[in-house]
Amino acid sequence: MAGPLAEVQRVLRPGGVFAFTTKWPDAPLPPGAPFARVAAGELDVFSHAPEYVRAELDAAGLAYLRLLRCFVGQDVFGVWVVCRGGGEPS
Repeated sequence: MAGPLAEVQRVLRPGGVFAFTTKWPDAPLPPGAPFARVAAGELDVFSHAPEYVRAELDAAGLAYLRLLRCFVGQDVFGVWVVCRGGGEPS
């Protein structure tokens, strides 16, 4: 996650807002595990621990604004809304 979030930080204007989704873990992850990899047909889907996502946001200098949880079929996804520091969210 560090690479994409660093790029968001680089291109987002101060106060700019960015939203992205992560799959919510189906079950608690083992202690210290940042994510779980699950096969979905021919794809690998990664479920990220919310604590890990917040830590990655902090490391990238992005301010957490809101987290929405939504259902897509049987799966739960988190919609993360963040902004770049140095200005009011626009």
